[in-house]
Amino acid sequence: MRAESPEHRRTAGTRWVRGVLRLVLAVLVVIGLAACWPYVLAPAYGFPVPAPFSGPRLWNPYATSLGRWWKANFHAHSHAWGGLTAGRRSAADVRALYHKLGYDIAGLSNYQQIDGGTLADSDFIPVYEHGYNVHKVHELVIGAKRVTWLDFPFGQTLSDKQYVLDRLERNGGIVAIAHPWLRNGYPVDQLRYLSHYTLMEVARQGYVGTDRWDAALSAGHLSWIIADDDEHDLDLGHDVGVSWTMVMAPSKRRADILAALRAGHTYGVVGRNGVNDVLVREVVLHHDTLRVRTDPGARSFRFVGQDGAVRKIVRDSVQASYVIRPSDTYVRVEIVTAHTHMYLNPVVRYAGPGPVRPTAVLNRAETWRNRGLLAACALFLIAVPRLSGTRKRRAARISS
Repeated sequence: MRAESPEHRRTAGTRWVRGVLRLVLAVLVVIGLAACWPYVLAPAYGFPVPAPFSGPRLWNPYATSLGRWWKANFHAHSHAWGGLTAGRRSAADVRALYHKLGYDIAGLSNYQQIDGGTLADSDFIPVYEHGYNVHKVHELVIGAKRVTWLDFPFGQTLSDKQYVLDRLERNGGIVAIAHPWLRNGYPVDQLRYLSHYTLMEVARQGYVGTDRWDAALSAGHLSWIIADDDEHDLDLGHDVGVSWTMVMAPSKRRADILAALRAGHTYGVVGRNGVNDVLVREVVLHHDTLRVRTDPGARSFRFVGQDGAVRKIVRDSVQASYVIRPSDTYVRVEIVTAHTHMYLNPVVRYAGPGPVRPTAVLNRAETWRNRGLLAACALFLIAVPRLSGTRKRRAARISS
């Protein structure tokens, strides 16, 4: 039996390496096309010019609230996806700790996964965190029945973000913009235009992003507050029980909690160990006078309006009031106690049956133009390697 020559072995090895490289390249091309495909499908939108709330009437979201306050966290992570998403403990462990801290609602919001409960349980609130992009442009979907997989892994235009919000809302559940300041995922200037979300995570892990909230409110985009821990590791402890949402509802049944979230029967709290030293007892609007009353222990009430400007401060009282001026487009209240900061939803101006929510409009002409350009670029990128390979094969045949 004739032994293989060194040259033959080198040739075989070269062919094997080339085969592996071709396979890797093919896999990368498939992954790249899958990642780029949403950009081809994404529509373009026309956005209304930002305009403050206006009208002769004032909308108080707390006017229709009934029941009692329930303490909730809607943003926490357990072990999921084989540990790739940084959740360290089981779903049971996460829920057990929150219930031990006195939480009535302990939602799990794993990435792209509704986990740890069953819709047959009337108290179970299904939640997941949407998004797998490099800039942490994430949303919470509360009350979701299924996961939406559409996302833009790389950069996102204003229209791309609007398209995601539209799809999330269309697929069911209450859409909340999550940690909008993180990696500047939702810049202030974009929040002046985006629509089709109901909630904004204004506080997370003790950090408060009222600048983002005020930017949206000042542009006439109404959203209600939630505050969450975004817990990833129970063993660290520093991000557990530091931000939570108080929800007023007749019960903690799923239907009642979801209805309360939609109606704005919430306020956000930043503190420690989930402890409320003071509760909000009354938010009343009488003609043009807004009055807020709490348990004893409030150190200050701040009334905040258009562009985040402070309109009035009242100190060391169990209640405070503010006469809303004709120039006030909205007014929200911040309350400081010995151990917490509380953030209430805004009272806003409106005309007609209720506050108007501006919405983006699909621009069909620009959509198809953008899709055509992206499709042409994709075909070009696919065709160039093939044309190059054809030229090389022709050159090889001629030289032989």
